[in-house]
Amino acid sequence: MPRIRPRTAAAQPHSLDALKVRDVMWDRYKRWWRLSLGSLVLGIASAALALPNVGITSGPHVTAARPLLEVIAVVSASAFAYFETRRQYFRCPRCNGYFSRLSFWIGAKLWPEHKCFHCGLRLYERV
Repeated sequence: MPRIRPRTAAAQPHSLDALKVRDVMWDRYKRWWRLSLGSLVLGIASAALALPNVGITSGPHVTAARPLLEVIAVVSASAFAYFETRRQYFRCPRCNGYFSRLSFWIGAKLWPEHKCFHCGLRLYERV
């Protein structure tokens, strides 16, 4: 007759493995948020420097840098759109719903919410 083994700690809902997975998920959210913010700042700075007759690019000696700054601004804008989309579609570690959105189509906000729309989990809180 087979012996029934008791449930181990790894099978429990609040095991160390589950906490590590949730920490990894929060680290991923932080990474998307920081990359989004960094690309926004880089894009604004490079676009401001690429404008004619503004800042250090107003002289004839730096006209070669203007196309490079314009390319950096466009790449930064597209990177911001990508990173911000990834951040907005982040799944909540507790309920697996969208953390910053009500649904796929509704609820996009530029700045992050401090709690989940669905279950109320606070930002970076352990489950």
